[in-house]
Amino acid sequence: MTKEPATAARRAPIRLTRAADKDEAVRGDLSAATTHGPDLWTANDEFARVERLTLEADGGFGAHASFAIADYVDLPEGRGEEMDIEGLAVDEGYLWIVGSHSRTRKKPKSDENDAATVLDRLSELKDSPNRYFLGRLALLGDGDQPGSQRPARQVELDDAAPARMAGALRYRKRKGNDLRALLMKDEHLAPFMEVPAKENGFDVEGLAVKGERVFIGLRGPVLRGWAIVVEVGVRGRGDGSLKLAKLGDGGCYRKHFLDLGGLGVRELRRHGDHVLILAGPTMDLDGPVYLYLWPSALKGDETAAVVTRDDLVLVAALPYGEGVDHPEGLALMEDETGRVEVLILYDTPSKDRQHDDGVGLDADVFHLPEIPSESGSKKHRKKKKDDRP
Repeated sequence: MTKEPATAARRAPIRLTRAADKDEAVRGDLSAATTHGPDLWTANDEFARVERLTLEADGGFGAHASFAIADYVDLPEGRGEEMDIEGLAVDEGYLWIVGSHSRTRKKPKSDENDAATVLDRLSELKDSPNRYFLGRLALLGDGDQPGSQRPARQVELDDAAPARMAGALRYRKRKGNDLRALLMKDEHLAPFMEVPAKENGFDVEGLAVKGERVFIGLRGPVLRGWAIVVEVGVRGRGDGSLKLAKLGDGGCYRKHFLDLGGLGVRELRRHGDHVLILAGPTMDLDGPVYLYLWPSALKGDETAAVVTRDDLVLVAALPYGEGVDHPEGLALMEDETGRVEVLILYDTPSKDRQHDDGVGLDADVFHLPEIPSESGSKKHRKKKKDDRP
């Protein structure tokens, strides 16, 4: 690919405070982000919480508030165990949350050189029930007023509409949840459901929602270079819990295969009827990282899709570091002229990105003119072959 990594237009300070339940900074493992009005929602994959920050006059985000997810929905392991949150989305008065749904393999410590010890650690596989989470929290407050929205178990509405209620897919012991149990029978995904994350196993990293259509991006598996987005039908029950629902073609889920050049999905972000895709390595490697636009992904015919490179718009290559600065969170904003801005949060932020207070950090903001308006009226220019990765 001849296109050089995009240069950030500016850095946006993210003024986090120290974690309330652990003597650790939140900033080290931020794994998801989304904006709603002037608020930025993000999450650290080591916690079972969501973090809300509010846009400030200098273009950064502050007034940090934390919300424990177990205060609103039941978690199989409770509030003390991590959820590996990998996707956030706001839609129709709900904050949606998805965990990685993945198994893990124990990693040898850097000071362990004994072969037997290393082999023993590499043989250990772990299931973490809190990771098998797909759910939503009701949002209470005015989304246009900075810092006014917060999660709730239930929000009563003024009109005749039913109350918004927090809920999640049912947890199923040994199978994870209803979605994972279904995918364990899938012809493409079943062989990867027990394979650990970062080994091309089943690993969720990305979420986009439109009504009852939930799009889940997979970091893995990548099948012969094709990444996968699983679209799921999800509907609320009377008690607020969630159940799988039929999509337009009669099934509860469908798979979309995307040619991302061998990369997996690291984040999804809805933009009107379009979907932005942050693509990066499926294995535990540094870069490359690209931002693609999947035009009109949520518009029109509700069928499974095979999305070739010509169906995607390559928006930009993104910078990344060696062992640091891995793009993980993707959020959209608008500047004072209405131009779309892309905010990128980095996992394992480099030292020059970390604030001296020990908790804050800087995100990058990019001005990317290739992103169309939400209406989808802009004609998408195809990239030349020598522009493609």
